[in-house]
Parts: sequence; structure tokens; C-alpha cells
Amino acid sequence: MKKRIDPYSSETFYPKRRNQRFATRENQIAYNNSKANEERELHKKYDNQIKKNWRILKTIVGKKKSVIQTQDYLLGKGYNLRFFNNLRTDNDVSFYGVYDYGIRSLGNGKYEIINFNYE
Repeated sequence: MKKRIDPYSSETFYPKRRNQRFATRENQIAYNNSKANEERELHKKYDNQIKKNWRILKTIVGKKKSVIQTQDYLLGKGYNLRFFNNLRTDNDVSFYGVYDYGIRSLGNGKYEIINFNYE
């Protein structure tokens, strides 16, 4: 077989198998870890805001089924209305979901927050 270049370390090597891309298993692991870290960094800003929104909703709702709050209160806590990770429907009403919580506008600057896992 002819020489190949390792995509992680750029060293040349003779592959032992036809589909071998890396000179060593360690290089393959390091390469895959670096790619995964790059992808995590791309999503970090969004994931952190969604987690922050979830913590805020969890604090506001507490042990209740639903709560009504003003937009100013939510924004003051650091909630960002543009970040959510699902859309849900409960009794034919649509909610912007953040994990197990949902939020919807009631108009006049008021929002209903609902806990979907309430028992």
C-alpha cells in the first residue's frame, strides 16, 4: 500500500488496513475529541442561554402547575424570550418549551408559565 498522511498529526505512515486514516489510535481519538470540542463551542452560547432560561422558569414556577408573570419581571431575571428548545401543545394551547416548562404570551405584557411534569 502507498503512504498516507495522518489528518491529525500530518505524519506520513503506511496503513495496515485499506480504510486506515490515522497513524495511531491515539491520533484518531485526539482528532475526534478536537472535532467534538469545536462543535460544542459552536453551540455553547445557545445551550447556556437555554439552561439559564430553564433555571429561571424552575425558580419562578416552584412546586406549582402554572404561574403568570410580567415580561418585565422575566427580562429582569435574565430570561431571553428568543431561546427555547421545543414547541408543545397543552389543551390546544401552544407553548414555547424549555425542557419541561412552557411559556406563552397572554397579551398586555403577561406570560403564562406551565410545568409540563406537574403531578
